[in-house]
Amino acid sequence: MQYQKPLVIFHRKEMSFDDTSSRQFSINRQKPKLFVEYLKKHQFSFEEKSDWGRLEREDLRLGHTEEYLDDFFSKDPRVEASIGIPLSNQYLISCEYETSALYHAINYALQHPKTITHSLVCWVHHAWPTGWRMLCWLNGQVIASCKIYEKWGTWGAYIDLDAHYGNAMDESRGFSEIVDRALPDWANINPEWSHKEYITSLKTKLQVLEMLIIKGKVWYVVYAHGSDSCEWDAFWGDILSREERFECTKIVCRRIKELSKKIWKPIPTILALFGGYRENIDEILELYREDLEIIEEEFYSE
Repeated sequence: MQYQKPLVIFHRKEMSFDDTSSRQFSINRQKPKLFVEYLKKHQFSFEEKSDWGRLEREDLRLGHTEEYLDDFFSKDPRVEASIGIPLSNQYLISCEYETSALYHAINYALQHPKTITHSLVCWVHHAWPTGWRMLCWLNGQVIASCKIYEKWGTWGAYIDLDAHYGNAMDESRGFSEIVDRALPDWANINPEWSHKEYITSLKTKLQVLEMLIIKGKVWYVVYAHGSDSCEWDAFWGDILSREERFECTKIVCRRIKELSKKIWKPIPTILALFGGYRENIDEILELYREDLEIIEEEFYSE
């Protein structure tokens, strides 16, 4: 089952936050903008979609308590102090647009299943219903999945290669009836261990995913190809060599393409950036770019 070019990237300038006063890896808050610029600089062909807006407060309630949202959007000093970043309007807007990008990328892929989409999101898979965690301020993964379930009545699976276990889904179960319906236990795929054992774990978990897709329980796949599992990452690293990291992408893409042929229809596939931390941001962007080249080669070849 053939996928079609071009790659469609969901990006708006509001997704990036460029405040440099943070004690966090602030430049990485600019990754969406910098990655688009980097791809253009290297003449990578893609379609950029920006004809979408941020989500409504009602949508954000799918993943968070009203109390936390009130504190966050009122710029509560306690939240600001714990984050270590001034909660400017620009910062709050960037969080909303990031979550919205993931939702719209999934929605578009379901409407156009032969098109690979990319949401350029990074900080959406650690927040809890009651607060932020590990640089993630809104529970975008959960919010987008619930919103998709409300519209389509379908489930997806997240293949998360980020070095840090994507705990947002697990911590959100029991929060509401819609969350429990929209996020089954098998929706979150995080390989374990390192190097050869990590790759073996990925293959084993993809076998389970294959059966779920064949049974019609998974309708779309979000592949989070984060770079912080790579051995040189400043924040974590030493899980995969650069070659092993690219091998994981080949394994994921080939399995999705093989399954699409087996079920006689393309599986809607969405990409996400997720983690990656280096003083030299270009090193991260180059790994993402090389990864995209592998993804295109695997999906678009005969």
